[in-house]
Amino acid sequence: MPGNPPAEPHPSQPTFLSGGGGMGERMRALDWSATPLGPVAGWPEALRSATNIMLNSRFPIALYWGEELALLYNDAWSPIPGGKHPRALGQPGRQRPPPGPAGLDHRRRPVAARLARARRPAGAAASTPGFRLASDRAWPGA
Repeated sequence: MPGNPPAEPHPSQPTFLSGGGGMGERMRALDWSATPLGPVAGWPEALRSATNIMLNSRFPIALYWGEELALLYNDAWSPIPGGKHPRALGQPGRQRPPPGPAGLDHRRRPVAARLARARRPAGAAASTPGFRLASDRAWPGA
């Protein structure tokens, strides 16, 4: 029902994982120690804050975090990876291409290489102005 407060996480889960609909539930249930991000207790404050904002947003948001570009995303973004959802959650982006047709690989590689070369500190933002991301999903009215 609209207006209800977000569901509280299990006492063993940090409060930054509260709410978030289906993806929030998946994130609370996932064994993060088996991902490049490690147990949530060791996540930096910047990642915790970004994850909480992402989970509780109605806008499609994906975070690629750390050197491995581990993928986190919310309910609104979950249709974008198509058949890769939900197994893409927490997985390193360096082991799989971002969502979209293989024909875009020539555009993805320079972006990934630039991010790798930048060696930004953990939590630093990166952007790719003018980059269009195609998805495996058929959009209504398209």
